[in-house]
Amino acid sequence: MAVALPYQITREAELVSGGTNVAEPGTSTNQVVTRTTDGIYTWWVTETQSMQPGSYTVYARIALAPGVTTPRNFGFGAYYNEVNISTQQTLISNKAYKWVIVGSVDLKEVGKQLRISDWSAAGLAVDKVAILKDISIEAEAAAGGTVITDLNASNQKAVTSTTVGNYVWWLPATNDMRSGDYTVHASLSSADGASHAFGGHIVLNGNETPVVTRVVSNTGYQWYPLNNFVYTGPSQSVRFSDYSDAKLKVDRIKLVRSTPYDENSTLQSLFAGGRTALGDREQVIWRGSLTDRKLKDPGRVAVVQVNANTVYAYFRQEIDWRQGQTKTENKFDLFMAVSNDGGRNFTVSPTPIITRAGTGLDVLVDPSVVRRPDGYYMVFEGGGNGCTWTSRSAFSADGVNNWQFRNTPVCTTNYDISGSVPNYFVDVENGNQYLQWVSVDTVSLIALQYQATISSLWTGTLNFSNTSAMQPYALPRSSPGQWDYINSGSGSVMYEDGHYYRVYEGATSSECKGQWGLGIMRTATPSTLSSWTRSSHGPYLQAAKADNCWMQYPVLAKINGSTFLYYNYGIENWVDEQTGNYNTLATYRHKLIQN
Repeated sequence: MAVALPYQITREAELVSGGTNVAEPGTSTNQVVTRTTDGIYTWWVTETQSMQPGSYTVYARIALAPGVTTPRNFGFGAYYNEVNISTQQTLISNKAYKWVIVGSVDLKEVGKQLRISDWSAAGLAVDKVAILKDISIEAEAAAGGTVITDLNASNQKAVTSTTVGNYVWWLPATNDMRSGDYTVHASLSSADGASHAFGGHIVLNGNETPVVTRVVSNTGYQWYPLNNFVYTGPSQSVRFSDYSDAKLKVDRIKLVRSTPYDENSTLQSLFAGGRTALGDREQVIWRGSLTDRKLKDPGRVAVVQVNANTVYAYFRQEIDWRQGQTKTENKFDLFMAVSNDGGRNFTVSPTPIITRAGTGLDVLVDPSVVRRPDGYYMVFEGGGNGCTWTSRSAFSADGVNNWQFRNTPVCTTNYDISGSVPNYFVDVENGNQYLQWVSVDTVSLIALQYQATISSLWTGTLNFSNTSAMQPYALPRSSPGQWDYINSGSGSVMYEDGHYYRVYEGATSSECKGQWGLGIMRTATPSTLSSWTRSSHGPYLQAAKADNCWMQYPVLAKINGSTFLYYNYGIENWVDEQTGNYNTLATYRHKLIQN
């Protein structure tokens, strides 16, 4: 169900430019604004007739410019009717684009002109700017203490208490909120100039999150950030209150969203809100003919945008065992395809790019591909050369030709475990490299996710002979009885706005039975295994039919600024292979939209 949207206005930086417009692939319009000297990046004039008095947050989608390695200051300024009402300096250190809160504005009146601009250090790049109205309340309207007259307070009223206890008790109007990350802020001062502690409490659906305490000694009102929380949608109740020292004064409370609502910034919404962030389902079409086998819809697909018009896909294809083969002779090689319509329709190259003969392996399946400045890095699952179903790596300078089999980053020597369906990603801030894989334990019948920090895909091998040896690399497991406790499997990682998001398949069975679906987890610090946190909304997609591998291999891809989720799913009216319909799965995708 759609919910009301608080006032928001967004502009592409190049449309309000004070700097130089340059091409930047992967941004919302493939353009950003930058400067080589200190000065103005943006100069945004807007009317306020449609706004209401209150608190607003100003955001910039911003990063250090290419080649800049040290932090730079973004100097925000706001002018209402030519009067300066707000200035703020924000130190920008992120190398990848993300929404950053650069300022806040309190509009005591509306109807005249508002100008948002900056005077900032050289070496930044700005993609977009936005203004979003905060969810806020005067403290006297949420009083738990005593309301007093205070000429310095926003409404000339504040809340205070002479004893330890409660100042405010607020149930925010969640019909004005959308799913995502929020921070509670309180405008506080000390009544006597001494230090006093304010303790903020957030209760979500009756469950209290950790209390956040701030020590206040200033006699003038200042905004203090308090609790961070994830709002998951209209079904979630939210309560903010406090238990604090005496002799504080509280003026206002507000909820500030960590990002504005942005169609090109959607994984936060998927993590917080589940299925409501998914657009229409589209079937991905594969065309062409293979030299030595029948073209089938792939299983796992790696999708990489090359330029504004071209998308590559990588996947496995097997020899058709129904044409003169026995099923035990199934063999796979790796193929690629090209799309010129944004990743919906693909034309398949007729010959494989990596073969069993070229690698000396018995079988090759399920690639993951990352494009880096020097070429295309692949990890895939392959069996042979002394290792069972384990993780392998390959490289190509152009992503099409001369794919070279390089290494075995993970080797399992016992068929009771595996290093399957590997996934490779790189930390956008520091260049750290990570390899993820799935181990299916054929004894316990459990499939779990693992991750290792690696120096290179080309050197070194992690060898495992049993599950215990692999345990130090395990990602956090869900609680017993959860939908993905038995099977938490194949996945894909994408960075967005300060977090790494991992979509993954899960099921109530590690075999092709039980109930299958797709989930999402995230972390801001991928080097810490325990920091990966599952969304409470999993599964956000679930197979309509149980007792088969009916929904699997989720992959995220950013294409022309929009995020797409690709996955494997059963064709409608599926019947068992034994009836003759052996191509039972198809590739689908959803465009992610802000909910």
